[in-house]
Amino acid sequence: MLGAAPCCAQTQAGEPAARAALLEQARALSAAGKADEAYRALAAREDEYIGELDFDYAIGRAALDSGRPDRATLAFTRVLATDPLHAGASIDMGRAYLALGNREQARVVFEGVLALNPPASVRELIRVYLAQAQAGSGSQEVKHTYVSGFVVASAGRDSNVNAAAAQARIFVPLFGAEVDLAGRNVGKADYYAGLVAGIDITHSLDGQYALIGGVDAAQRRNAHESEFDLAAAALRFGVAKTWDRFFARAQLLSGRSFIDGKANRDLRALALDISEIPGAPTQWSGYAQAGSFRYLPTEQRVFDADFVSAGVGVRRTLAPGSVLFGNLSLGREYDTGGNPGGDRRLWGVQLGVEQLLVDRLWLLASAALQDTTYTLTDPAFLVTRQDRRDDLELALLYQFNADTRLRFGVRSTRQGSNIPIYAYPRQDIGITLRRDFR
Repeated sequence: MLGAAPCCAQTQAGEPAARAALLEQARALSAAGKADEAYRALAAREDEYIGELDFDYAIGRAALDSGRPDRATLAFTRVLATDPLHAGASIDMGRAYLALGNREQARVVFEGVLALNPPASVRELIRVYLAQAQAGSGSQEVKHTYVSGFVVASAGRDSNVNAAAAQARIFVPLFGAEVDLAGRNVGKADYYAGLVAGIDITHSLDGQYALIGGVDAAQRRNAHESEFDLAAAALRFGVAKTWDRFFARAQLLSGRSFIDGKANRDLRALALDISEIPGAPTQWSGYAQAGSFRYLPTEQRVFDADFVSAGVGVRRTLAPGSVLFGNLSLGREYDTGGNPGGDRRLWGVQLGVEQLLVDRLWLLASAALQDTTYTLTDPAFLVTRQDRRDDLELALLYQFNADTRLRFGVRSTRQGSNIPIYAYPRQDIGITLRRDFR
């Protein structure tokens, strides 16, 4: 017995490594388009590893990709019994039901995923699948349109509704003296109420492609400082594609913002993004945008610019109900209106966590940093402008049901600048109620 003990211990220690090697082999086969071989390799060891969450999910994926949706549902059921919040298994379970022709069960599964408050790209993906689930089962009906919408009401207090300087007097080197800022250029605190609404339309073309579009409108009114009331409207139209483990979108964006009821700025952009379908512990995403913004008031056209930006994001599931996420972004704005600061270069980073505290109650926390540098010396302050903005946010989110959630949050922003007129602090405490319709 003593002689056998080290041998047994070594075998047990080797099991996770052996399973990891098997899963990597299956992943490589699937990536090479050999889903059937991947399934057979996993099925040969099923008696040995059945009940292990990573193995069950891998064999379920291989079964689905190799045309065995009935076998896939069995594996995904085991995964969800262990981890009910496993978004990847839930999405793939819905896909398996679609492959089996059980559209009603697929619809229920996909709407359950929406109830988990997934990221925006995942919500768009689910809408694509829901459009397929709503299509009829007849062989001639392969296209369908899925329409959904949302309304968000909010209220709170903002310590700096106009994002303006905290001090009323600043020193201007060009004049060699202190200057009093106009009242509207000094930070003002106020209570506010807001309303946001939107409609999303997804038209499924086949199992991979869909046309997507939508319209959004937002308004925020202050209790006293009405000259800083904000509003915006935007249109989106594009195409989405799903394949393997990825979801991609290409969209044309057009929007207009308003201040105090007056049109202020137009935005036009082309946006591309790609993300991994949830499932693996680590999911990557990326995006790129290019466009322009043009100011409508004559005195503000000096700030007109074209822009490009790109970024990458990652989400890491640590345990059921516990997620870490991070984002890195880069961008540049090219002056087209004669801005005295010239072009603008910026980069930003964000880190955060989502934690399920108790049933339906989530804790959200994040920290972000954005660094901005201009290219020309400011003629009034005799320096090249540099800004650094820090954002800290803490929020509680309660999910009443699949369609309604309440969020209470505190956000603190502090922007530093080597030109004091652009430096300011800001704190926002607010509550938000969101209702989805589908």
